[in-house]
Amino acid sequence: AGEVTFAPSDGKEATTSVRFSRGGVLEFTFSVDLPSKEPAKPHVVVRKEIRKMSDAEQKRFVAALKKTMENTNGPQSSEYFRIAGYHGWPTDWCHHGEETFPGWHRGYNCELEQALIKADKALGNDGNIGLPYWDWTQLEIKGEVFPK
Repeated sequence: AGEVTFAPSDGKEATTSVRFSRGGVLEFTFSVDLPSKEPAKPHVVVRKEIRKMSDAEQKRFVAALKKTMENTNGPQSSEYFRIAGYHGWPTDWCHHGEETFPGWHRGYNCELEQALIKADKALGNDGNIGLPYWDWTQLEIKGEVFPK
């Protein structure tokens, strides 16, 4: 496992660019609000196997995901739509089956996780929510193949 750190250059905004072998560039810009004297501590979340999450944790994840799907400025204006668009609309950005896939998908998942954290906070929670994973090597967990 690795660590992704975004360090703002001017104390307010950080931009990360990913360049791909077929010429595309995916750029993420993050706005951050830093305290005046102490450096910001990284926001660390724990990613859990979805079938090992409690019912409350699963419901919280689904609520945050649904919040990202709310259109803010007309049809197709949700944060979810913007992020999901990287997988194939209006151009095919997804790198499944290519050597660039691991790095590309890592940034994609970080972007989605940041949106979930923001949505969780908008729902009145603390933003301590991670993008769950599904461990396909374990057929059943707690008698479930897929989460309820």
